[in-house]
This record gives sequence, structure tokens and C-alpha cells, in this order.
Amino acid sequence: MSEYPSIDRPASLTTLGDKVLVAAIGISFAAAIVLGMQFADSGLAIACSLALLLIAALGYAAARGTMISRYVLTFVLVSFVALHIQLAKGMIELHFGVFVVLAFLLVYRDWKVIVFGAAVHERHQFSQYRAGRQSGGDRRSCYTEGSSYAAKCSFGRADGRRREQFEVAGR
Repeated sequence: MSEYPSIDRPASLTTLGDKVLVAAIGISFAAAIVLGMQFADSGLAIACSLALLLIAALGYAAARGTMISRYVLTFVLVSFVALHIQLAKGMIELHFGVFVVLAFLLVYRDWKVIVFGAAVHERHQFSQYRAGRQSGGDRRSCYTEGSSYAAKCSFGRADGRRREQFEVAGR
């Protein structure tokens, strides 16, 4: 017997990880529907949520407990976080979901899945940035000052001309 534990992951750990991610996907599905109803974009919420749920169901049913299911479920969960942010019109609080997903991925004890999840999210962020820059569309930036909840938001064009700026008071 070796003094070091084996790096092989037991099948029970992989299936546990799949079950945890499927449960998180179910909660994310419900959250997306609620956000869609709250922010008046229920069509996008329902269509995207059903598509992501279908991808997750197919991946889980066809490849439960395998490397493929780990990556498919990770993609779906990260995509749900991106959908939540989109539905809430970029609300900063929902960006925390990215870190929650990365924490959930620790259940697999596989660094490659965590890097994949981070890369999928970063790809989404980069594509949103590039789409705004190429279309000449609006750019938004908000930041908080000090420890209060007050925020200054600036909406500008991609060519650098400022269009509108305002301050949001704290709660």
C-alpha cells in the first residue's frame, strides 16, 4: 500500500459532483425564470433556460459520471450565471454567481474543470466586450465609492464620447 493517496477519483465522487451540479442547475433554472419575470424579459428567460436545461439533461442522461458530463454540466451552470446577469441587466450582485459556480466545481476535485468554468465565463465576458466595441454600441461602467452603496454610473459610446452620467444614492 502506498503512503500517498491515489489521484484517481472514485466513481461515487464523480456521480456526487454530477448530482450537485444538476441540483444547482435546477435552482438556476428557477432563478432565471424569476429574474425574467422581475425584469420584464420572460421570453428570453424561458427560451434560454429551457435550452440550457435540455443540454444538461442530455449530458447527464448520456454520460453520467464521466468526464463529458463534468464539462457539459459546468458549461450549462456557467451559462446560467451569464443568463442571470443578462436578465438583470448587468446587476453587479449577480456577478458573484461566477464565484459560487467555481466553488461548486470543487466537488469534482479536478482543477481542469475549474479552469474550464473560468474560461467559459471569461469567453462570455470578452465576447460581450467585443460586441459592444465593434457595433459602436453603448458601454456601461459603474463603480462604488468608499464603503457606501452609492455608485456612479457612466453610459458612453464605444468611440469615447460620454452620453450620460448619474449617481445612484445608497440604500
